[in-house]
Amino acid sequence: KTSGFTLIELIVSLGIFSIVMVIATGSYLSVVSTTRNVQKSTKAVNNLATALTLITNEIRNGSCNNSGNCKLGVFNSFSFTNSDDTPVTYCLANISGDGVIERAQGGVGCPSLSAEKITDSSVSVKNLSFWTNSYEKTINGITEGQYWIVISLSGKSSLVGSTVPTTYFETGVTFRQLTGF
Repeated sequence: KTSGFTLIELIVSLGIFSIVMVIATGSYLSVVSTTRNVQKSTKAVNNLATALTLITNEIRNGSCNNSGNCKLGVFNSFSFTNSDDTPVTYCLANISGDGVIERAQGGVGCPSLSAEKITDSSVSVKNLSFWTNSYEKTINGITEGQYWIVISLSGKSSLVGSTVPTTYFETGVTFRQLTGF
């Protein structure tokens, strides 16, 4: 009796090995696809969060003045004076179906060709709204107040093949200084 494998045993083992490799390859490709989708989602979330932080910090360090800035109500843009006494407006601009957040300064309207885009082109911003309210207090005949701005933002990855759902953010911010009314 000679030792070794028969041709049938080799063919059967090769068939089993091939089936296992096809299953393993499919699983690997699924993991790679999921990883890419998570990376797109993470990039979109980070970009939107960074934009919201930028807007919030600039509002917090800015102020309203009596030239029509800081209108009360719900709007898709918000104008105020930043810490350098420069008028600033944030708004949602729609560029070929994908929205981007723009920052215009120096009295330039928004959206504008000269406005700075603060969200990446790989992110499609679906909503940007500012809800502005004020609280007044009069002491010794001087009326001062505090504005409360709630910012709502939503968007998602606009990269091809992305199946990432829309991400929603909301935050509130006040100016650090009181404003004379």
